[in-house]
Amino acid sequence: MGSRRVPLVVVLVATALAGCSSSTSTTPAATSAPNSSLGTLSTASPTVTSSATPSVSPTTAPSVVPVAVKAASCPHHYTAAALVTCIKTAEAVYLATWLKDLAVIGVRNPRPPRILIFSAIPENPCISSEGDAAEASFWCGKNNTLYVASNAAQTWTVYYAKAAAARHVLASDAKTAGTSVADLRGGYPLVGATTEFAHELGHWAQQVSGQMAWYDKRVANPDFALSTQAESTREGSADCLSGWLQARTAAASTWVDTPIGRWAHHATMAELGYDLESVKPNFTYPKERPADVNGYGTSYTRLKFYDMGYAAGRAGRPGLTTCSHAVATYLSAPLPPHS
Repeated sequence: MGSRRVPLVVVLVATALAGCSSSTSTTPAATSAPNSSLGTLSTASPTVTSSATPSVSPTTAPSVVPVAVKAASCPHHYTAAALVTCIKTAEAVYLATWLKDLAVIGVRNPRPPRILIFSAIPENPCISSEGDAAEASFWCGKNNTLYVASNAAQTWTVYYAKAAAARHVLASDAKTAGTSVADLRGGYPLVGATTEFAHELGHWAQQVSGQMAWYDKRVANPDFALSTQAESTREGSADCLSGWLQARTAAASTWVDTPIGRWAHHATMAELGYDLESVKPNFTYPKERPADVNGYGTSYTRLKFYDMGYAAGRAGRPGLTTCSHAVATYLSAPLPPHS
């Protein structure tokens, strides 16, 4: 099955945004999470040129062919160049996996997303450069672009490791991951960035399948309860799809899956839930009732949905249909299309 590919665009800007952010939606068209830099980078060549507002028109390229990914694609420590390589590799492997899953439900040759890495958010039709959303990666359906936040990509897993160490949990984590406490203290932020990237690609899959339009219509409902439930289902499904995608590619041996990698995936989801002060061994958090989930949910809920997707991916089950059905059912919400 063929697909069209568009260039990965890297925006390198001198202005840096502080901190680590979670997926944040400010309008129905913009969904989610972190931060990077100003210039245009082709997936075929790491040449950077200055361009504050690069073109978003697609280009035609050969089919995406997944190859076995080496761990070096997303090394332990963050650098701007390493982030580009990591996201480029994830893009190729993850999209190839998504194309197969979408074809099963009749979505063939969808327009692939444009990927843009930023540190100071570039002009876009979905969100402004003000507020917390500017620090988070997000999906913009209005221009088919997935914006990856490089500044947050430097800190995924780092804040979790700090909180876990302060609460005497990191030693247990290290034992499970098969490494040392000193190793985990530095985090594996680039591996964490792929988890957040997978969440945003879940929104792209929702877009091309028609689910996003269904969600957006309900999020815009003036009834707060109905609107919140729709947003929670949309975002919970994307968390589930993140786990599904990372498990599916691991099962297919197109992506490295190690105990340390799984620690980084879970640490990232825990950070996204903003409940680090409650962390206990084995990523255990206070339970959040389904009826209490508001928007993205707590660390407990986000980890639960990620793990639901991971189990489905390992079992070879379809991604979009499994996750949207499982999350909607858990939240007692209406089923979106393709569920």
